[in-house]
Amino acid sequence: MENGIVDGTELNDATKNLLSLARRHFKMGQYPAAAELLEAYVARRPRHGQAWWWLGTALRDVGRTVEARKALRIALRLSRRHRGIVALQLAMLYHGRGNRARAEKWFARAASARDARDRDCVWVLRGGNFAGWEKFDEAAACHREAIELHDRNEEEAHLNLGLVLRTQRDYVGAAAEFHQALAISPDYPEATESLASLEGVGDALKLIDTMEHDPARWEDLGDRIFALARGDLELDHEAAAVELLAVYVARRPLHAAAWWRYGNALRILGRKGESRRALLTARRLTKDHKGSAAAQLAMLYEARGKRATADKWFARAASAGDTADLDWIPLLRGANFMAWGKFEKAIASLTQAIEMHGCNEDDAHVKLGMVYRAQQHYGEAAREFREALRITPEHAEAMKGLASIDGVDEALTLIEKLQHGGA
Repeated sequence: MENGIVDGTELNDATKNLLSLARRHFKMGQYPAAAELLEAYVARRPRHGQAWWWLGTALRDVGRTVEARKALRIALRLSRRHRGIVALQLAMLYHGRGNRARAEKWFARAASARDARDRDCVWVLRGGNFAGWEKFDEAAACHREAIELHDRNEEEAHLNLGLVLRTQRDYVGAAAEFHQALAISPDYPEATESLASLEGVGDALKLIDTMEHDPARWEDLGDRIFALARGDLELDHEAAAVELLAVYVARRPLHAAAWWRYGNALRILGRKGESRRALLTARRLTKDHKGSAAAQLAMLYEARGKRATADKWFARAASAGDTADLDWIPLLRGANFMAWGKFEKAIASLTQAIEMHGCNEDDAHVKLGMVYRAQQHYGEAAREFREALRITPEHAEAMKGLASIDGVDEALTLIEKLQHGGA
C-alpha cells in the first residue's frame, strides 16, 4: 500500500469485483450504484484513499452531502497524491451548501496543489464562488487566471468574466468577453443569452444622459422610461432595464411595481445587495403584490446559500394572496429544502407542487425523484423520473436522473450476496 492506495493483489476476487464495478458505474455517471458498491468496498478496505475519494464524489453528486464530507475528509487523510482533487470536491461541496468562506479555503488549496487537474476549471469554479459571495474583483482575477491557461474551459472563463463585468456595469468589457466565448464555441447558448441581455443598454444610457443634461425633460420622459424598462425586461434585456429603472425609482420612489421589477433585474444580474434593498422597498410599498416580492427575496437568499432565510420568504410567498396558487413556489421551496438536507420537508413541498397540477409539474416530479435518490429509495426515485417523462417525454433532467440509477439493483444484489457469503 502506497499513499493510501491499495495494490490490487491484496484484494480477494469478490472485493476486487466490488471496486471494478464501482469504477465502471462511476465513469458512466451512475453515482448511486457506485456509491453503494464503494460503501461496501471501503468497509472491507478502509485504507484505500482513492476509493474514499470516489465515494465522496459520488455521494456529493446524489445529494448525500454529510456523508460525502466525511468520505472526502478520510480520502484527504489517506491519499497524499490526490489532495488537490479531493480539495476541489470539498470546495464544491461547501459551495453547494452556500458556505462561501469554507469553499474558498478549499478552492485555494486545490489551486495550489501539485496534483491539481483541470487547473482552469478550479479557477473558474473559484471565481464563481467569489461572484456568489459578491467579491467581484477577486472573481474577475480568478477568471482571468483561467483564461491565461488556454485550456479546455477557456470559453467558460470568458463567459464568467463577462458576467462579472456586467455586474460591475462594464458593459463594453462584458460584451467583449461574451464575444470571445462565442469565438471559441459558436453554439454556446449561455454566451448567446448573456450577450442578448446587454441589448439596448447603449440606447438606455444615452437617454439617461439626455435627461441629466436637461432635467426639464423628465416629466415628458418619465412614463416612457418605465415603459421602455418593462419592454426590456420582457425581452430579457436586464442591463438596459436596470439602468432605466435606477433613474426612474430615484424620481418616483413610491412606485412599488417599478421597485419590484428593478429588484428582480438586479437579482438576475448578480447585484444581490442592491436587489435585496429594492425588493424590500417594493414589499413595503405594495398592497397587492407582497407575495411576488417575497418570492423574489426567497430566490435571492437561496442563491446566496442562506437556506433558512430563503425558506422564511418562501413561506410568506406561499401564503400570500397574489402567489398562493403558483406551483413554482413550492417547487423552489422544495429544492431549497433538498439542498439544505431537509429531505422530508422537501418531499412535502414538492408533493404540494405536484398536486397543484401546474405547468411545473414535470420539474416537481424530477426534484422529488432526486430527493428519493438521496434517501436511497431508488424505486420511488425511478417512479418520479418516469412520471416526469410521461408528462414531458424529452425532459433532459428526468432522462439523466433515470439513467443515473441504472445498475443500482444489481449493485445491491451483489452487496447482499457478499454479506451473506462473508466475503
